[in-house]
Amino acid sequence: MSGFNTKSMAASQNYKITNNDNQINRVDFYLKKMHEWGIECGTSGKHLRALNWALSQNTLAKIKGFPLGQNKEECIASEISVSRDIEAKKLGVFQSSNAHFKYIGHQEWGSEGFSKK
Repeated sequence: MSGFNTKSMAASQNYKITNNDNQINRVDFYLKKMHEWGIECGTSGKHLRALNWALSQNTLAKIKGFPLGQNKEECIASEISVSRDIEAKKLGVFQSSNAHFKYIGHQEWGSEGFSKK
């Protein structure tokens, strides 16, 4: 199921989360959700971190909709899944600006898009 190299990820990034009263590394959880949603994970976790998305009707049909998360970790899994699924179908994923959160901010992230507040 996984082409991801979870050993190279810093421990602080691959923290444990609780899923159905069980502890699981977050990367393993994301891979599990992708598998449940029928999305090939590929070899990278590269994805578009986005507060809003713009998809053509054609693209949305090709990816068979957007999986909706019920909590923070499922939402992150969905964000990764959509990016991976679009790229697997040889379609493009583009960020509206090179600067993260340039047009719409997020209370959790610093203005450069990498640091937590």
